Amino acid sequence: MDKQDLKSLSLLNAAIEATAEGILVVDLKGKISLYNRKFLELWRIPEELAELRDDTKLLEFVVDQLKSPYAFIVLVKTLYNNPEQESTDIIEFKDGRIYERFSKPQKIADAIVGRVWSFRDVTESKKKEDAIQESEKRYKRLVESVTDYIYTVQIKNNRPVRTSHGPGCIGVTGYTTEDYDADPYLWHSMIHEEDRKSVIEHAEKSLRGEVQPSLIHRIIHADGSIRWVANTIVLRFDEQHQLTAYDGLIKDITERRQIEEQLKISEAKYRSLVDSTDDSIYLVDRKCRYLFMNEKHLKRCGLLKDHILGKYYGEFHPSEDTKEFSEIIENIFSTGESLQVEHQSPRDSRYFIRTFSPVKSLKGRITAVTIVSKDVTQLKVMEDKLHTLSITDELTGLYNRRGFLVLAEQQLKLADRARKGIFLLYADMDRLKVINDDFGHKEGDNAIIETARILKATYRSSDVVARIGGDEFVVIPVGNVKENVDLIIERLQENLENYNTEKKGAYKLSLSAGISFYDPENPRSIDELLRDADKLMYEQKKHRYQTL
Repeated sequence: MDKQDLKSLSLLNAAIEATAEGILVVDLKGKISLYNRKFLELWRIPEELAELRDDTKLLEFVVDQLKSPYAFIVLVKTLYNNPEQESTDIIEFKDGRIYERFSKPQKIADAIVGRVWSFRDVTESKKKEDAIQESEKRYKRLVESVTDYIYTVQIKNNRPVRTSHGPGCIGVTGYTTEDYDADPYLWHSMIHEEDRKSVIEHAEKSLRGEVQPSLIHRIIHADGSIRWVANTIVLRFDEQHQLTAYDGLIKDITERRQIEEQLKISEAKYRSLVDSTDDSIYLVDRKCRYLFMNEKHLKRCGLLKDHILGKYYGEFHPSEDTKEFSEIIENIFSTGESLQVEHQSPRDSRYFIRTFSPVKSLKGRITAVTIVSKDVTQLKVMEDKLHTLSITDELTGLYNRRGFLVLAEQQLKLADRARKGIFLLYADMDRLKVINDDFGHKEGDNAIIETARILKATYRSSDVVARIGGDEFVVIPVGNVKENVDLIIERLQENLENYNTEKKGAYKLSLSAGISFYDPENPRSIDELLRDADKLMYEQKKHRYQTL
């Protein structure tokens, strides 16, 4: 996320926290995606419960505080079953508190992704009323105390005959009651052109006596600005159940709408950033349950979001992998520190660098862990190739001096552990300079390659066979029993002779060799073993030249 995105998200969070209303955002699965401190204060919800982000548990907690819990639950379920529906109503508590509640669907790119709830404490406004009666006057006073303003449409024979606007209209629309009295069509003309059709349909249904949800639409304020309002119509019937009037409750929700739009934009940007990356990103809780997963990881796992969110890591991974993953998550929750580990997937053997980072609440409590998994398979393959090249002789394919020294040290450690000595063979090609001088360096290279092939054919695949110089070769271990070593060297000489016989070339391949012994009871270094074997090799070479 770039600096601008972080700044936008920070401003959004600040705006939500600054509002006097309690804000709650819930996704379609009942998981809480956002809330502000005011919401927790209004409902007296413990931080620990809110951090579970489970709307069902929150509902269970708050219903005991209400005068009419059943009606509350019915309305909540009705709204969840009708994602498009919006609602504004009043909630009364057993202890005398009164809240105004507003709910509407949360949309991103015209797709409903959840529901936004807002709550406002109107208890003090209610207490300021001299008396609350069960009459129409009592109803109107209550409505005026909890809404920005009210207008009333008088109806006769299913037709509107008179409309009156309450004094609060100037605060919402910029026009006075006198302005509306002077121009009966003022309200119609100030409705935003794109919303005018829906407002007219809303009014026509009300004239037919149909109960409807609140309508959210735009109006043009007297100062020319665009305002968002929630228009809630309450029908009034006489004793014969004839429609005599309806009250329109107009609430200015411009600030809330702006926050919602900013929230949608920030969410869309965040989602775009997370889904456009080549990395797998997912979120788990302390029990290793998936809370979020980006599209990259969903595709890699071949899963649908609805099939994995809320389920455990272990449901999709082997037990050993799950055990390692769970230990890392527990470590993050315990230490609060990020961790980066290399991981090879048992699913497809690909390599990943996984970065585990704690997600903290406003109070600093760890609530989840984010995992960013970067595929480094190609880098790993390149590293392996580079490592192989660094220890391999390019001409012969045998280990080079570096490779020999690394692997020879391992052989000595194995000998120490087994308490068994091993032999090292050091061999030098005879008359390579003559071959280079008489037949050229290309033929000299061929002689080196053929000698390497004979050495590999003579010794076991588990033995370390290396070319450590221009015409110098070394093998370890060549055995741990002297008699067996002698036989192996004889076999090497036989293989050289067989090659020379079959090739019948202008020159013969031959090797002078020396052998040194590594005794765990009297350990020596690789360099010392090489010096001893080299000394014996030169004695053999000197003897061979003297007998020619």
